[in-house]
Amino acid sequence: MSANRKLVTWTLSVTVAALIVGAARPPEVRGQDFLLKYDDEMTVTTYYSTGGLSDQSHVILAPGGWVWDIYAEDSSRVDVSGGAISYHHTYDTSTTNVNSGEIKYRVFSYHSSVINVFDGYVNDINAYASSRINVSGGEVPGVSAYQSSRVEVTDGTVTTLSGYATSAITVRGGTMNRLYARESGTMDIYGAAFNELRAYDTSIVTFHALDFDLGDGLTLDGERILGTGILSGHWFDGTPWSVDVHWQEPDAQILAVPEPATLALLAVGLSAVFIRRRRLSS
Repeated sequence: MSANRKLVTWTLSVTVAALIVGAARPPEVRGQDFLLKYDDEMTVTTYYSTGGLSDQSHVILAPGGWVWDIYAEDSSRVDVSGGAISYHHTYDTSTTNVNSGEIKYRVFSYHSSVINVFDGYVNDINAYASSRINVSGGEVPGVSAYQSSRVEVTDGTVTTLSGYATSAITVRGGTMNRLYARESGTMDIYGAAFNELRAYDTSIVTFHALDFDLGDGLTLDGERILGTGILSGHWFDGTPWSVDVHWQEPDAQILAVPEPATLALLAVGLSAVFIRRRRLSS
C-alpha cells in the first residue's frame, strides 16, 4: 500500500469513526493525536484521540493510558500493558501484544500483521489477508478469520470463533462456547473445552483425538462424521471432551482423526475400539 493510499485510508477511517462513535467518548476528556515513525518510542499514560505508528516505532499503553484509535503499519509494535485502546487497525508486518489491559471494541488486522493476546481483554478481532492471531490467554469474546488469515488458540477464553473464506484455525487448548466454520475455511482441533459446532458451505473441521464417541444422530463414513448430535472422546493427554454438532451442511466435512500411534496399533491387529456407538440404557 502506498504512503498516499495509507494516508487517505487513515483519514477516512478516522473521520468515519468520529462520526459513528464520537458521541460515546467521555465529553470531559480532550485528547490529542500522536504520530510515531522511524524508531520512535512512546509510553502512553493519559488519553489520546488518535495514534499512528510507522516504520519500526513502538508504543506502550501503560495503566491510565487510553487511545481511541490506533493505526499501526510497517514493522511497528504496539504493547497493551495495562492501558486501553478503543479501536485498533494493523497493517503490513506490525505486531500488537496484549499483555494486560484491554482493547475495548474491535481490532481489524490486515496484510501480514500479528496480534498476540497473552492476557487482558480484547472484545472482538477481525483478521484479513494473511494476518495471524495468536490467543494464549486472556478473554476474547469474538474472533473472526477471513481470507487467508491464520488463528491459533492455545489457552484463554474465546466465546465465538468463526472461520470464513480460506482461513485456517488451529485450536490446541482454552475454553470457548461456539465454533462456526464457513465457506472453505478449515479448523483443526487438538484440545479445548467448548459447547457447540456449526459447519457450513464447504468448510472442513478435523478433530485430532485419542478416541471418539458418537452420540445419537451421528454416523461414521471412514473418517467423516455425518449428521448432528453429541460428539465426545478424549484428547491425546486423556482429558475428556464433548461438543454438540448442532448444524452440518451437506458439503461441509467434520472429520475424526485418531492419534497416529493408535492407527499403528490397529494396523498390527491389537484389539481396540476407538469409534463407539453410544448405547441407550435399557
